[in-house]
Order: sequence, then C-alpha cells, then structure tokens
Amino acid sequence: MKVFYAGFGAHCYCDSIGRAVYLGPYEFTKREIRKSKMGEALNVWERMFSAGVAGIYRNDGINGFFRGFTITVLRAGPVAPIVLPIYDIALEFLQAY
Repeated sequence: MKVFYAGFGAHCYCDSIGRAVYLGPYEFTKREIRKSKMGEALNVWERMFSAGVAGIYRNDGINGFFRGFTITVLRAGPVAPIVLPIYDIALEFLQAY
C-alpha cells in the first residue's frame, strides 16, 4: 500500500506552490495588460505574452528576466504561450454555459 503514495509529497508541492508560482505571474500580467486597454478583453497574442512571462518567472524567479534570457525563452517560451491561453479560452467558454 505504501507504494501508492510514493512521490505524493512532491506532487502536492508541485500542484499547489508550483502552480501558484506559475499562474500568479500569468494572471498579474494579464491584469496589467487589461488595465492598459481600459478593461477591454485580451486577444490571444496578449495571453500568449502573459503566459511566456509566467513561464520564465516560474522557472528562474526574478533573476530569470536578466540571466540566461535567450535560453530561458527557448526552453519555456514555446510551452506556456500555448498551454495557458488554451486554458483561459476553455475556462471562459465553460463559464458561459
């Protein structure tokens, strides 16, 4: 029975703290862009930009914006701009029904 719980602690950490570190900057960036647009809805490119920023922050914290920028964008950039906007659009679609 013990084998079923192997890695449970690490998984809980990833799904709680790890997601907060990832989604926090994503939501913050989206809200800042929305403020500059006077509350207008974000387009998919603005969501992708927000997601890319969140991926960089999640991986390296604030230092990620200054150290190894190119490699960080190459590594995290393609994933976050695809995953998070799709999540956002699906959530908005589901909330409409």
